[in-house]
Amino acid sequence: MSDNKQIVRQLDILRELAAQTYGATFRELADLYEVSTRTIQRDLNDLKEAGFWIDEEMRDGKKYFKLENNLPPLNFPIEDPMDVKVRFSAWQARFIKQRIWHPSQEIEELDNGEIILSFQASGFYDIKSWILSHGADAEVLEPADLREEIIKELEKKMDFYKKT
Repeated sequence: MSDNKQIVRQLDILRELAAQTYGATFRELADLYEVSTRTIQRDLNDLKEAGFWIDEEMRDGKKYFKLENNLPPLNFPIEDPMDVKVRFSAWQARFIKQRIWHPSQEIEELDNGEIILSFQASGFYDIKSWILSHGADAEVLEPADLREEIIKELEKKMDFYKKT
């Protein structure tokens, strides 16, 4: 099977699960996409490994699947990848540790409860935006140019607030 066909089916499965209030079974998904239940099982496993939160629930002797959180993991455009290290406060660490943000991620737990999230990804400005969304609970450690860009952005924001 071509990778495109599989990817399109997996995206459709995500859309279907997001639209389902009570979820769908292997059989329902297999019938919908005209594939085997084993193919659906592999697709769901691939999606889980990619960081999608697919919840399983037993009802009436059947296993139902639904998309618990329809936000995808960090998925940046194709550019030259860079090594990224971000330190998160102890408060934010508990949330960061709960999900897979990127397939290459590694988490180092520090003695004070903080963590360092490391991953290799591309998409400089998307990564910058994501880090800024964590406010004062995130500090870029690497790469240096990303750290400098975040500092410039925060300085611009401070100037904006000082004017008002």
